[in-house]
Amino acid sequence: MMTPVTPDAGMASIMASLNAIAARLDRLEASEVETEVSLEPVAAPVAEKPRFRVPAGSVKSLQKPNVISRMDQAPAQQQVEKFSPLGDSGPYLGEMFGTSIRRSPIIDAPVSSSPIQVTTIGDTHFHPGLDHLTTRLMLLAGIHVAETRTPYLRHIGDTSDFASLCRHTRNDTWKARQKPSIRQDLDSLRLNWDALNLPLELYNHKPQKRVTLGNHCAWAETFEDANPELKGLITGERDSIFRAHGWEVSAYGEFAFLGGVAFTHVPLNIMGKPAGGQTPEVTISNQVTHDLVFGHTHRRNSVLRPKMGYNNRVNVVNVGSAMPEFYVGEYAQLTQGSAVTYGISQMTIFDGRIQSERHIPWREMEMMYGKTADALQGRSL
Repeated sequence: MMTPVTPDAGMASIMASLNAIAARLDRLEASEVETEVSLEPVAAPVAEKPRFRVPAGSVKSLQKPNVISRMDQAPAQQQVEKFSPLGDSGPYLGEMFGTSIRRSPIIDAPVSSSPIQVTTIGDTHFHPGLDHLTTRLMLLAGIHVAETRTPYLRHIGDTSDFASLCRHTRNDTWKARQKPSIRQDLDSLRLNWDALNLPLELYNHKPQKRVTLGNHCAWAETFEDANPELKGLITGERDSIFRAHGWEVSAYGEFAFLGGVAFTHVPLNIMGKPAGGQTPEVTISNQVTHDLVFGHTHRRNSVLRPKMGYNNRVNVVNVGSAMPEFYVGEYAQLTQGSAVTYGISQMTIFDGRIQSERHIPWREMEMMYGKTADALQGRSL
């Protein structure tokens, strides 16, 4: 018969087993070789190409107060710098698809109570076949600005017709055989721009000058976008022709303010299309919140629109065209006819508004400055 196990005996057996297990664990830990593992930090992947180091003397040219990119506030590894094809160290903004670009206003002169005089040249549509006419007109315009010592000079855009880049006439059509080449269009632009600036340099008159690019000018950007291998070749030479004579260049549809008045080739609606209609000046005056000068339609017009409130109103001026008298582009002969106006515009601005505007026809310009233009015809810088 088995002897019953007492509680004390059972507890002693359990404690003995636990002590044996603990002793075994101590032996295992003592037999292990301690090794020290050193972990190197994982290198962050390279997220950008080496940044171009700008020479100290050219830092000023990188400052673009009128264009601010939101990429500037992004982490360093996400920042991207682009440089223009002209090699002028200016940020080549607007190139990244989907990137949000925030623009601040271009202000060439602040609002002032003192009168500001400005001469505005409308659409000129230079064409190789019209150079013998348009160079004469540009001489007259330059002489007017030089002799009146006008401190501000504007060209409202569509400087050249750029028929070589016209998308509306396909190159495989019979009609397209009449197109000039890109080289001819650029040479025509240079010839006429030299004529415009010749009197200014001979008279040693240096007004502040700006060209607001038009839709025909912007065909160059569209063409380069469709042919990426040409990126910067056409637009680069076009803008270099302007800048060689000290002209500032603003983008198609962008406002450039002078004394509180905006200048642009044509305002763009919410869909990015040119403001249009039979009388676009009325449409624009209903929506714009400040005085505005534009071109595009080749028809001079001025609309003064009162607004609700004390002493509120806007004045919208279309400066018309500066093409040769009676010339109408082939594409507009059935839509514009005799409504086209030809000449330049002389304005006075103060208190943030257009206070006076006078259209000067080319025939009047010829009467005033024709003899001077005869003396300068054929001269070069």
